[in-house]
Amino acid sequence: MRWRWLLPMAITALGVSMVMAVTAGSIGGIPWLGWPGSMPAGEQWTTYHLDNSRSGNNSAGPSARSPVRAWTRDDLDGPVYAEPLVFQGQVFVVTEGDSLYALSASTGMVDWRLHLAQPAVNPIIHCTAIVPLGITSTPVIDPASSRLYTAGVVDTGRGDPRFQTWLFAIDLRTRSVAYHVRVDGPGASIDGYNQRGALTLTAGRVYIPFGGRPGDCGDFHGIITSVQARDGGQLISFRDTSGDVTGGGFWASGGLAVGSSGDLLAASGNALYRGSFCGARFELQDTVMRLSPSLPAKPVDSWTPPNWKELDCYDNDIGAMVPTPLGNTGLVFQSGKAGWVYLLREFALGGHTAAPYSANLHAGECRGSVAFDGQFVFVGCQGGLFGLRLDAGRLSMLLPGQGGWQHVSSSCDAEPPIVSGRTVWWLDRCHVLHANDAVSGRSIFKYDVGSGNHFATPTAALGKVFVPTGSGVMAFTVSATAS
Repeated sequence: MRWRWLLPMAITALGVSMVMAVTAGSIGGIPWLGWPGSMPAGEQWTTYHLDNSRSGNNSAGPSARSPVRAWTRDDLDGPVYAEPLVFQGQVFVVTEGDSLYALSASTGMVDWRLHLAQPAVNPIIHCTAIVPLGITSTPVIDPASSRLYTAGVVDTGRGDPRFQTWLFAIDLRTRSVAYHVRVDGPGASIDGYNQRGALTLTAGRVYIPFGGRPGDCGDFHGIITSVQARDGGQLISFRDTSGDVTGGGFWASGGLAVGSSGDLLAASGNALYRGSFCGARFELQDTVMRLSPSLPAKPVDSWTPPNWKELDCYDNDIGAMVPTPLGNTGLVFQSGKAGWVYLLREFALGGHTAAPYSANLHAGECRGSVAFDGQFVFVGCQGGLFGLRLDAGRLSMLLPGQGGWQHVSSSCDAEPPIVSGRTVWWLDRCHVLHANDAVSGRSIFKYDVGSGNHFATPTAALGKVFVPTGSGVMAFTVSATAS
C-alpha cells in the first residue's frame, strides 16, 4: 500500500486535520535532532536558488564528471512545483497535496512527513490547471532556528472565505508545526490570486508574493505580504495596482530577491483595465521595484521600461523573472516574456528611462530566474539556455569573439538554471535534465527524467543534484569531491 510506511498522528487545528509520520533518522550514527544549525559550504541549500540574491551558484559544489542517477522518489501525494531544499543531510520537498516530506539525501527514503492541511480541488477554485492546489512555491529554511516556512492554499472546510493561503512554520527538530497563520493580502480571493513565487526570509520576517492565475483570470493585484518569522504576527502588505486597474502580479517562481542594502527587489507583471490587456493607466505594472522591508505604500526606487504600454498590450510581463543582483557590481539583471535582457543600477534604477544596457536575445520568453557565477549570467528562455558573460557593465552576446554561448532548444523551453562548481544544470520543458560547461557551453550530460512541472529548477548539494519531477524528486550523484 502506498502509505504503509506512515505512522499517523492526527493533529487538528481550525478544523483542518494534520497527519504527521515520523521514522527514526540519523546519519553517521549522529541523531539528526541534536545537530547544530550550520554545515560546510556545498552541503545545504536552504532557500530558492541558494541565497537571497537568487544567484543559484553553489561554487563549492562539484562539477559534473560522469553523473549517475542515484535514486528516484516518485510517489509523493501531489505534484511538485517547488525547488527541493537541503538541510542537515535531508532533502525537503513540498507538494500540492499540502505535505512536507523529509527525504534521506543518500537514499531517497522518506524519513518523515507532515500533512499540513487539506488542499483545494477543482472545480471549486477557478482558472488553475493544478489539481489538487496546495503548496506551489518554494519554502525557506532558517538554519539558526531549524525552522522551515512554507505557504499553501488550504481548504478550511468552512468559514468565509473557505479557501485561504496559510503560512506554516515547521520546527525541523521536533518535526511539528510551530504555528500557522493566514497570509492573504487585504481583500485577496483565492479565485483571483496565486501564490507562486518563492518565500523570502530576511530582517526577521517572511515575505510572500502573490500574482494572478493562468491567463490573468479574475480580478487581482500585485500583493506582497509579510509576517514576523518568530510568531507569525504583525501582518504587513504592499500592493501595486488598484481600483479598475488590475494585475501587476508578483508571480515569478523566484519570488523576491534581497539587494545589497537589505531592500527587497521585486518585478511586477502586466496590468489590465476593466478586463482588457490594453488601455491601463500606469500603476507600477511591468516594473522593477526596490522595496523597504517595512513594505510602505511606495517603493524606495523603481524602473519601468519606456515601452511598458506595449508590454501591457501583448502580455509581455517584465515580472516573469525575479530581479537578480549581480554580486558586488552594483548591477541588477532583469529579463521577461519579451525576451529582452537589461542591466540596471541597484541604487539608481532609473524611473521611466531606458536601461543603461539592454539587448534582445531573439529567443522568445525568458521566465523564472537566472543563475550568476560571478562571470556569466545564465538565462533560460524558449529558445534555449544562454550563457552571457558580464564584462564592464555589458553582457556579451552571441557574436564571434564575444565569449557568450547558447544551447539551442527550438521546441523545449529552458527552465531556470543553477550552477555547481563549473557546471550549469537545468531542465527543459520536455523533462530532460542538462549539464553544460559554464564557460564554453559544451554539453556534458543529458537525462530524461520522465515528467516535470513548469519552472522546475534543480538543487545542488552534498555531491548530488536533486531534480523535482512530476510528483517527486530524482537524485544524481555528481562527484565525490568538489572541483
